[in-house]
Amino acid sequence: MISNKYNIYFFFFIYLVLHIYLIDNFPINFEFTFSEFSKFFKNYDYSVIDEYFLSQANTLAFPFLAGLISNILDTDNSLYITRFLSLLSYPFLFLGLLNFSKYYKFKIHLFLIVLFFLNPLIWVFGYRGTPDLISASIGFYGLSCLWTLEFKKRNFIYSILISLSIVLKPHCFIFGLLLFLHYLKEKKKNLFNKFLFLLSIIPLLVILFFLINYKLFGFFLYSNNYQDVLSFNFSDFFNNFLSYFGLLYLFLFPISLFFISYKRIFAKIVIYFIIYILGYFFLKLNSEMNLGSLTYLLGEKNLSGLVLCFALLGLFNLKNLILHEKNNSYQLIYNPLIITIIIYILILSFFRPVQRYLIVIIPIVYLAFFINYELKFKKRLIVHILILVFINYILTLNSSLNAKISSKIADYLIRNNINNETQLGPINAHANFIIKDKNKEKIYYLTSEIDETSKYEQKFHVSFFNIINKNLYLVKY
Repeated sequence: MISNKYNIYFFFFIYLVLHIYLIDNFPINFEFTFSEFSKFFKNYDYSVIDEYFLSQANTLAFPFLAGLISNILDTDNSLYITRFLSLLSYPFLFLGLLNFSKYYKFKIHLFLIVLFFLNPLIWVFGYRGTPDLISASIGFYGLSCLWTLEFKKRNFIYSILISLSIVLKPHCFIFGLLLFLHYLKEKKKNLFNKFLFLLSIIPLLVILFFLINYKLFGFFLYSNNYQDVLSFNFSDFFNNFLSYFGLLYLFLFPISLFFISYKRIFAKIVIYFIIYILGYFFLKLNSEMNLGSLTYLLGEKNLSGLVLCFALLGLFNLKNLILHEKNNSYQLIYNPLIITIIIYILILSFFRPVQRYLIVIIPIVYLAFFINYELKFKKRLIVHILILVFINYILTLNSSLNAKISSKIADYLIRNNINNETQLGPINAHANFIIKDKNKEKIYYLTSEIDETSKYEQKFHVSFFNIINKNLYLVKY
């Protein structure tokens, strides 16, 4: 059910062109760990695998797939391959939405598509060569194709897709869980039928992969380097739960505001101001629970206040989605979509918090909203879209500036043959792959902070019309 399809196609054309334009950027935020793995296929050097697990908690599935494709295409630039795989996420997400729209009878129109694809996490990870978005998108698509619970031979492919999404990113187990909960709800009077076979394929393939992983590398989910970091953390559970819930609905702006009633608005402003103050002073955003470069603009304390406000908004949103008048066909207590969202956030809250893990659940939250709320274009929503565009522009600009300055520094260090003698510091996450001899004594280091009296060997500078400036300095010990 698509309306204004030519407008949607034009939007996607512009959207994809902008992402393709960014595909040539220097790698950032450990993207190189995935693309550098392609070297394994040149001489099957197992030290490449060891290096991967030293810096990554992800499975080997994504770099292995990208490396295999690079080897087949006989290309050395496997960074393009990893980013192209991320770019493929968008067709999968769109087709998933289309399948669900047919099942639930909601219209796919331009405003819905714009809101969905301008989500900051969906936008940003589309030009990053990481498994985060592609795993979530093929899981979402596979789920949409199996949602009718029909047994067909071609549906084996969709079970395999969900399994692949979990293998790429174990957090995608949530798609298998959601399908199982949906199956229990719809087939409660006939649980043992042919579709159960399709359902059982998912855990069997996933278990098989991790058994092989254990046989080869001696661990199931995470290498020994990350066992402590990713272990259970009960003490921060409540703090992490509020942080995840608040960031989730902050990322879902503006739909997180759609259920707000303007009755007694003054009283609500006072309540949310109090909540903001509580978050400002008491909510701690641990680990990677932030908005990237936007955190610097907002300030960490201000972001904590906003996150707690949006956590409260999120709870009201879930309540309204359950009780919404369009939800007559749902049992109020047993709603697979809502249960899945809550279970996922609860599980994440026990571990080291990372904001990008929310990308898995975001399509499901949008789906729950689209099913129960008829989106209608209103002029004031243009402002909301412009805010999303601005946010994505700032995030993309920051990524591009980081890539540009990292590229400058890497070229300089390699050209002067001091790459192995330099402590990379601020660009370590972007350019660690230029260090070929990690045991060599460090003579230089990079820093962003230097006083006027200090001497430095080289200054590296990038800027955006001198409005946003990034400076790094190469200093001799």
